[in-house]
Order: sequence, then structure tokens, then C-alpha cells
Amino acid sequence: MKTFKIILICIFSATLAFVAFRSSLRGTKAIYETTQPQYREIKEEINISGNVFPMKEIEIKSQISGVLDKINVSIGDKVRIGD
Repeated sequence: MKTFKIILICIFSATLAFVAFRSSLRGTKAIYETTQPQYREIKEEINISGNVFPMKEIEIKSQISGVLDKINVSIGDKVRIGD
């Protein structure tokens, strides 16, 4: 019977402490920091080191063998068929 009274007093004390704790939290208000919305660019980059190998490799050759002496066009010139 004595242990029952001790357990009952412990449960009552724990309940009282819990109620006191919850009532103390109600008085505090959370402080939030706010800001205005902004338009801006979101940039996501991933840097990975490694090697890149082609899936298929081809060799381009001239049909005629020989040495090229002169090129009659410059870089950026437009070339048509037969030039």
C-alpha cells in the first residue's frame, strides 16, 4: 500500500511538472526573419574530372594522294560546289 502511494505521488508530480512546462512555452513567441522575394538566376554546376572517349572513331582521307601547295580560300569564306 505504501508503494502505491509513492507511485501515485510520482505520477501526480510528473503531471504537474508537465503542465507547468507546457504553460511556460505558450508565453514565448517564435521570432522569424523574413525577406522580400527576388528574381535571380539559379546556376548549378557540377565539376567532374575524367576522360571522354568517342563511341565510334572514323578516319577522313582524301581520295587523291599528294601534297597541298596552296589554299585559295581563307577562314570564314563561303565556298560553293565546284570552287
